[in-house]
Amino acid sequence: MPTVEKKNKKIAIPFSGKVVFLNVDEVMYCKSDGNYTTIYMKDGKSYVYSKKIKDVYELFNIDDIIRVHQSYLVNMNYVKEYVKNEGYYLIIENNTTVPVSKSNRAYILEAIKKL
Repeated sequence: MPTVEKKNKKIAIPFSGKVVFLNVDEVMYCKSDGNYTTIYMKDGKSYVYSKKIKDVYELFNIDDIIRVHQSYLVNMNYVKEYVKNEGYYLIIENNTTVPVSKSNRAYILEAIKKL
């Protein structure tokens, strides 16, 4: 019996005069800068998207990517550590530190339980 392969969900973003198709599963985190959002990929590449982080979050539409801060989205599959002293923050697999807002702390603990 053939196995059914899970197809990665892709999103299309305009970048440098072309449209780039990104696998959502390979997005590590996103950082907001006003009306722009930088999307950081697991291969080290990053893409600046001319949309607010709220719009990018709605575009992903999967449970693994959560809003951890006003300026950050994180794919929980790439979280290496959740630090709860000297301010709350996450450490991503590429050693990036991402702050966690006070209002999202309980939500993050629930997301960690589902991993």
